[in-house]
Amino acid sequence: MKKRWGLIAPLLALLMLFNVGYAAGAPDYGACPPGAVGVPVSNAEIRFWYNQQVVVIPALNREWIADQQDPRERAERAYEIRHNARINARYFMRDKQEVALLHERDEAKYGNPDGPTFDELVKANRAEGLIGDAVFEAIVDSSSRTSAEFNQLFGLPSGGGH
Repeated sequence: MKKRWGLIAPLLALLMLFNVGYAAGAPDYGACPPGAVGVPVSNAEIRFWYNQQVVVIPALNREWIADQQDPRERAERAYEIRHNARINARYFMRDKQEVALLHERDEAKYGNPDGPTFDELVKANRAEGLIGDAVFEAIVDSSSRTSAEFNQLFGLPSGGGH
């Protein structure tokens, strides 16, 4: 998969941050008032922002299906949304030692400090016995799930993206 967003991802994320923390039913973590442009500051705000990025994937997937996009293309798009959210969330974090710990965790878990690659997810799903389009559907399905452990750590609902 091409890394189209590399250097411009943080800039795009900053431009997209409207009404952080004011989604329907969202707790107020001291984010910007409605209509203001803001950047999440605390780790709780950043985690909430991350969850809001990935929660839209199922709705987008329904649109992609309606547009007759094939499963691999939809999986690549869902992966890219989540991966960019991960990278941007870490960019927002002020404590770079905490970022380094997350990189170490991902290096140990996935062999990559920025989390699994798309190809690694495909390989892992095939190793689980999935074949054909099921491999890509599993990537789409998992792309909106977030870590209950990390969500609870920051006082967010454990479901995260679901």
